[in-house]
Amino acid sequence: MTYASLETFLMPGALQCASCAGSHAQGQSSGFGLQGPKVCACRCHEAQLPKGDLKRILNQKERYRIRESGYFADAAKSYFSGEGKMLDDYLRGKGRDSYRLEGVGDADLGDAVAAALIDGDEVRIVGDYRFEQKLEEFAKEYGVPKEWAKRYVLDHENVHRWQKGVDLRSEWQAERDVEGTLMEYYGNLVGTGANVAMYRALHNIARNRFDGVERNYAGRVYDSVPIAA
Repeated sequence: MTYASLETFLMPGALQCASCAGSHAQGQSSGFGLQGPKVCACRCHEAQLPKGDLKRILNQKERYRIRESGYFADAAKSYFSGEGKMLDDYLRGKGRDSYRLEGVGDADLGDAVAAALIDGDEVRIVGDYRFEQKLEEFAKEYGVPKEWAKRYVLDHENVHRWQKGVDLRSEWQAERDVEGTLMEYYGNLVGTGANVAMYRALHNIARNRFDGVERNYAGRVYDSVPIAA
């Protein structure tokens, strides 16, 4: 998805806009090859943005050729009918509201591993065509078994599904919300005494990614809330 509000809206997180280039002697504006508002990395825009002015709008699913079968689709179907319900119950208990799950599938997501594509009140969770390969790389990066990495990725996208109504003003805020939520969730699960090694490892991944949000998502438009490879 992209962010949009008024014609003058410029989102922090990418290159500098022309007005900031003049006032701060920085950068140029850029549309990043997407139809929609330009973006800007200057934090002054974030500071000036009124509460509630930022709205999520559809990054049209037509941009993606979504296949409803494949490695990720099969994994996601299993997740949402099983262990994903545990996270659903946890977030519901926290008073969260969710987008309706329209479906799951595989698509070409470029560098991303997985993404939540939100359209109005609905969301479609998709993984890259090369999800299995990217998952192996992700697992290796964090030193965990592939199955644990898969659980993390699916939990991550599921938290995005439960961000409906949350006041998020940038991709960084959305990702910090996800990682902070997962840190607390996994920390609670460690305390149950079941699968302690896995949940401790997943908690550490979430903490690492929380601390590295600006590094992991630097210079990117909030396109589809993807996990960076």
